[in-house]
Amino acid sequence: MPVRFTHRGPIFVPELMTGAGVLFGGVLPEPKFKNYYSHMWGGMFPGENFISLIVDIADGLGVKELMEKAELEGENGYRSIPMNLVLADNSGDIGYMMLAPFPNRIDKTPFIGNRVLNGETTAYDWDGLVPVSRLPKSFNPEKGFI
Repeated sequence: MPVRFTHRGPIFVPELMTGAGVLFGGVLPEPKFKNYYSHMWGGMFPGENFISLIVDIADGLGVKELMEKAELEGENGYRSIPMNLVLADNSGDIGYMMLAPFPNRIDKTPFIGNRVLNGETTAYDWDGLVPVSRLPKSFNPEKGFI
């Protein structure tokens, strides 16, 4: 089966979707509509951030330094597997960062990414990824725990 792509990513055809039932332990029902869908996800952006983060942890970087470096390296968005990173170091610092390739959409309508959108227009495309500095995080919270 030939795979076709758009600027958003691969196009999924109904035959591919029903054939994927093997991955889920059975047969998927025949779709009611024969629509084609293009799929985009944050992992499609070039520039992997995860390996350098693991190296920094292994090198013993403190929580504050690690969080600052993650924000600096992720100024154009985090590009790897999503994770909730909970950190503690031997100086008593604790921290949390949500690291995920989160899309920065052109259309800022709340919850717009929760539905299938018209692919015939670029109005709903992504304008890169949200910077790491705008993702949820906490450093040494007042309550003393994460």
